[in-house]
Parts: sequence; C-alpha cells; structure tokens
Amino acid sequence: MNGKGNEGRNQVQTSRPPSLPRQAWNLARALAEFVADGCRTVTAEEYRGRLEMCDACDERRGNRCMKCGCRLSLKARGRAFHCPLEKWVPIQSLC
Repeated sequence: MNGKGNEGRNQVQTSRPPSLPRQAWNLARALAEFVADGCRTVTAEEYRGRLEMCDACDERRGNRCMKCGCRLSLKARGRAFHCPLEKWVPIQSLC
C-alpha cells in the first residue's frame, strides 16, 4: 500500500463540525426547504439507504455529520434534506 489512504483518513478523523453560526444557517436553510416541500418524509427504505451511505462516510461521527453539523437520524428523514457531499440518491417529486 502507498500510505495515502491512511494519511487522508487521519486528516478526516481530525475534522471538526462547522462553526456554530454556519450550523445555524445550515439548519435554517434546511428547515425552510423542508417546510416548502410540505414537511414530507422519506420512506423507511429510503431512510435506511441514506443512513447506510452515511455509515460508509468518513465525515460521520456517531449520529453527526462533520461536513454540515447535522444530526443524521433527523436529517435523513426529511425528503427535502440532502447530503452536503451529494451521496444520497435524490428523491423524485411526487407532484
């Protein structure tokens, strides 16, 4: 192995969540999108799929995403919410 994989992993493990003002902005924007979408949630299958994607992500720390600062168990439920790294499959509109 060339060692690059371990270097990147160590760097990611020291990542921190965004600043508190940035987290507040991320939350406000996400909630506005959620309300605009009618407060719709994803199916149980879609929810599990989203969390499985998070399980494999280096930005996950417990129930938290270090990229956006969100609590994953909540964020994965809202249909309008999205992964900041674009790892979740987009939910098609039912309209």
